[in-house]
Amino acid sequence: MKNLFRTILIILIILPMSCGKEEDSSDSEILKSDEKSIISFSFEKANNSVLDSSLFAVVNENEGTITINAPNGLDVSELVPTIEISEFASINPTGVQNFNSDVTYTVTAEDSTTKDYIAKFLYEEITIDSMEPTNGPKNTIVTFTGDNFGTNIENIQVFFDDIEAEVQQVNQTSITTVLPPKAYSGIVKIIIGEQEFDGFVFDYEISDVNVSIITGSIDSGFVNGSASIAQFSRPNDITVGVDGNLYVSDTGNNSVRKVTYEFIDNLLAGISVTTLAGNGNYGFANGSGQDAQFDAPVGITSDSNGNIYVADLFNNSIRAITPSGEVTTLLDLNSSELIPVLGQNFSFNPDGLAIDDEDNLYITERSSHSILKVAFSGEISRIAGDGTSGYVDGNGTSAKFSYPKDIAVDSNGNLYVTDNGNNVIRKISTSGDVSTFAGSTVSGFSNGSGAIASFNYPQGITIDSQDNLYVVDVGNHSIRKIDMLGSVTTLAGNGISGFTSGIGSQAMFNQPRGISIDTNGNLYVTDSGNNSIRLITQE
Repeated sequence: MKNLFRTILIILIILPMSCGKEEDSSDSEILKSDEKSIISFSFEKANNSVLDSSLFAVVNENEGTITINAPNGLDVSELVPTIEISEFASINPTGVQNFNSDVTYTVTAEDSTTKDYIAKFLYEEITIDSMEPTNGPKNTIVTFTGDNFGTNIENIQVFFDDIEAEVQQVNQTSITTVLPPKAYSGIVKIIIGEQEFDGFVFDYEISDVNVSIITGSIDSGFVNGSASIAQFSRPNDITVGVDGNLYVSDTGNNSVRKVTYEFIDNLLAGISVTTLAGNGNYGFANGSGQDAQFDAPVGITSDSNGNIYVADLFNNSIRAITPSGEVTTLLDLNSSELIPVLGQNFSFNPDGLAIDDEDNLYITERSSHSILKVAFSGEISRIAGDGTSGYVDGNGTSAKFSYPKDIAVDSNGNLYVTDNGNNVIRKISTSGDVSTFAGSTVSGFSNGSGAIASFNYPQGITIDSQDNLYVVDVGNHSIRKIDMLGSVTTLAGNGISGFTSGIGSQAMFNQPRGISIDTNGNLYVTDSGNNSIRLITQE
């Protein structure tokens, strides 16, 4: 009986001791966990002028994350957090941090065990609801409205057709910009932080058209040199090379001239004229530079490798010129490849030339009133016209032209032809359908849409990045513009011949013939009757 009592007494003593040890172990684990805890995480105004109120974070100890909801545009490159941790722990890093990328904080307990926390900023969703206005001239104030734009103006960029605009003001719900000159019509791109939006299209309105003289004089001649002394003789066509220089078919001098220049503060400077090929005498000779000879070079174009192609009219040939001035013959009356296209005993009178993005060459052939294609592979085909003069719309060789002059290619591969004898502009779709894009067969000088408009022997043609056409209206001594819908306006000139620089209709030309455009929307015109090269700027 005594032994039983002793056993019970021992059990009663040991049991509480055992329970006490388990409780001590649990408390120890909790304590160790607490020693590696981030209790609070926030930011104050210090070191960040954009931060106009305290910014608090949500700490998830189980997942080891610190998430901070912040307005867009907040400069988080130099933030100093205020961090509260458990009493016996330490934290690294400390002080100023760049939170443009996630920052990992390591909390170390007294027993040297560690726990990592990843601090991440989550920005509010940006929405852009409207752009007002949607059209206008340069310097128009354009405002975008939406939400969560932030307040940091340096965090915002706006581009109109890839030209950056000045951002004047930004707050959480609006961005105010100034439309830059020469932005032209196109996609609007807004960049806020690292997010990009492009859901708007702006319709740019030209408000200023200015015509000036690049080089040449009213007197014909064959002189190289600076802009003030250089001379030409009935320059016919012009192209902007891949190098940005101008190449001119100087018909009266039987040569191809090169015009180099640069733009400084939107003004032409450093203009110099040289001769790329030819020597002023007519003839038919291949060779380098002045050793080569031409006979009435007319149409001219250039490819992506810097090669120049010339329609050598009275030599019935297409000549190719390398960037160094080496001249060869691409096609002429001895080219057997032309027989299947033009027939036996064919005539070959090339006039206008154009090259597409794949370096296919297009030729307006006046003797057969047709459009020819020389593929990059070398294959030659007739893509429109039946070989006889007329005025018929239709597909491919069922259509008729009358002395087609020049040709241009739009961004979709459609071709546009100045049908000189019919006083109209024709369109050839990628499927070969020929239609009348603008003008009527009756010569005149009228603006308007489609057949309401009229031309007087249209010749040179070029096209801009928005697929607007620019046509040299020779008989009206003017430059006409045709938008994508076929609406015709007069860009420069007034129907009267002369030699005057100025704004739009105040400017005067004398039988202008060729036209080309550069990547900045500047137009270059061969003013044949004035033996000069003219510049048209649009803003």
